[in-house]
Amino acid sequence: MPRLFGWGANLSRLHLNQVAASTGRLSPALIPRPSKPATPATYRTSPLRLETVKPTSVLLTELTRSGLTCGTVGSPVIELNIFSALPELPTDVEVTHLAAGHFFSIVGLRSHQRGEHYLAGFGVNQAGQLGDSWPAGAQPRWTSVQAGLDHSVLLDDTGRVYSMGWGADGQVGLAAGYTGYGDGLNPVGGDLADHRTYRVKKISARADYTLALTSSGHLYVWGNSEYGQGLLGEKRDRILVPERVPDWPGLRSGVWDIAAGSTHSLVLNAERELYVCGFGALGTGRSDLEALNPVRVPWPAENGRIAKVYAGLDYSACVTEEGHLYMWGFNSEFGRLGAGRAHVLTPQRVRLLEQEGPTSLRVLDVALGSHHVLVLAE
Repeated sequence: MPRLFGWGANLSRLHLNQVAASTGRLSPALIPRPSKPATPATYRTSPLRLETVKPTSVLLTELTRSGLTCGTVGSPVIELNIFSALPELPTDVEVTHLAAGHFFSIVGLRSHQRGEHYLAGFGVNQAGQLGDSWPAGAQPRWTSVQAGLDHSVLLDDTGRVYSMGWGADGQVGLAAGYTGYGDGLNPVGGDLADHRTYRVKKISARADYTLALTSSGHLYVWGNSEYGQGLLGEKRDRILVPERVPDWPGLRSGVWDIAAGSTHSLVLNAERELYVCGFGALGTGRSDLEALNPVRVPWPAENGRIAKVYAGLDYSACVTEEGHLYMWGFNSEFGRLGAGRAHVLTPQRVRLLEQEGPTSLRVLDVALGSHHVLVLAE
């Protein structure tokens, strides 16, 4: 049965083993399962409960990603809760996607009985990141829901990308010259507006920019790239419409996975070679902190093949095919890298239990917060 682990800041009261919030949790600890449904004071009670969570959706991980999620007004969540759903939805609704941004979250929902898909949002909406309205009726079939600091990006099953929210640096990617708000769901512009020719199969959004991977294997980027994280070989404050990333030799085999951080990006090719671009402790082991063009992260063969990559604001993680977790990047006083407070310049394995035998836990999914990490494993 999957178990939830966490470490870093703002998680102390979620753990059985109490740790002062001011010091953080420096190593992984098991977070207990919720014992009963709880309805926050800001929600109306309804008979519909979202009581099951699929391991791949990591619902509870995403809900607490920012470390500032509130259960009641002005009160932090101190235990895992099962939240009530919207009363107007069908009773068989289930969560399919969830993304947490800066003081807001977006949830993808599905009704098997009706065959319909929906979106729900809660939290801050000052920049229109939740939209000012939703189209009437059922939503498209969402395959990915992503959240940056103040913008949201969604991908449907036809390969079309939508966005909404703050667009001062091109985060919504709507049109050349557009730097306003993206109220409501709007398809992004540029090449990706022609979603039949440029069908997108994966998106990754973080902070103030977004990466997209098309079915033909091409990468696109839009938003802020002031640290060179946009993989364009230069620093750009604004990329107002999706722009194709130039190919480099490491992409000849194709792209397996992508992850947008804040100041850096990760690209995993089909041969499972990992590349990084931007600013920070990039995992190369070098003292220089900047790479305007993608550079390969050294990866010993004995570590196993990388299956998935994750990018935090200024640190990174990956999971191997064997389910082992590796982390690197800038640390914080709260120990978000899972092994003390020191910075880590090359990928370092993080063990969820102090003593792991031959049948160690297998990591299923990871969420990287500002100063804490949550991991689902079994």
